[in-house]
Amino acid sequence: MDSAGIEILREKSYENYEAAMLLQNKKYYAASINRYYYSTLQAMKYAVLKNNPHFQPPVGKGSHDAIYEQYQLIVDRKSRPKATDFITMKKYRNDADYSVRHITENEFNEFFRYFMNIYWKIDKC
Repeated sequence: MDSAGIEILREKSYENYEAAMLLQNKKYYAASINRYYYSTLQAMKYAVLKNNPHFQPPVGKGSHDAIYEQYQLIVDRKSRPKATDFITMKKYRNDADYSVRHITENEFNEFFRYFMNIYWKIDKC
């Protein structure tokens, strides 16, 4: 991917982060979880591609895990997010997207802890 395309991922990550905050403020927790999750995924993909512009994640099932695995390879062990945090965050996003119920504030707060453990460790500069 060229540098302009890589930069767009960083911008999209930030846009999704801002959208998530707006949705959170309106208590639209399921939609907010979705946007925070994709903000994190795009930030990871940005970091991976900045480090290796030739990386091509698979499209479709398993693409999120492939991005996470590549991200784990490029970060310092101390900064590396726990795999269980990412898996849990993904579980909350799946529940927010596909369950036929509302996400509670408590569930959102639980998700947000995992989001914070991962998102702020990602080098997005």
